[in-house]
Amino acid sequence: MIEATNHQLGDIMAWRRRWQVKSTADKNQAIVMSRSREDTRLLEGKLKFGDYTLAIKDSINILGVEVDFRLSFDRHLETVARRASLRVTLLRRVSHWCRGRRSIHCWPSVVMLNTPLHLVQQ
Repeated sequence: MIEATNHQLGDIMAWRRRWQVKSTADKNQAIVMSRSREDTRLLEGKLKFGDYTLAIKDSINILGVEVDFRLSFDRHLETVARRASLRVTLLRRVSHWCRGRRSIHCWPSVVMLNTPLHLVQQ
């Protein structure tokens, strides 16, 4: 199984060279989706992608969605909920700027703020 996987990874590297597709080593991710944690231990340190050895991770990020080895989105949902909570907190902290103003004109400028919470203090 390891030899076949490394052969396929070699084919991907050949395709990348042919089409001049470049990426950095930290962009490459590997995950083992199995009920057995022993499968992960067997593959650790044995998958080669060009000159790099791929580290097996418990979760990977695919197009902004974090997926773990059980195909669960729990970590992703926790991250999204944390970000939403921080933004709601930010809006609460700056909502006093809009009092007495028509909210349709005020809120778009407040929502566009992408400032860390510690910078929005009185």
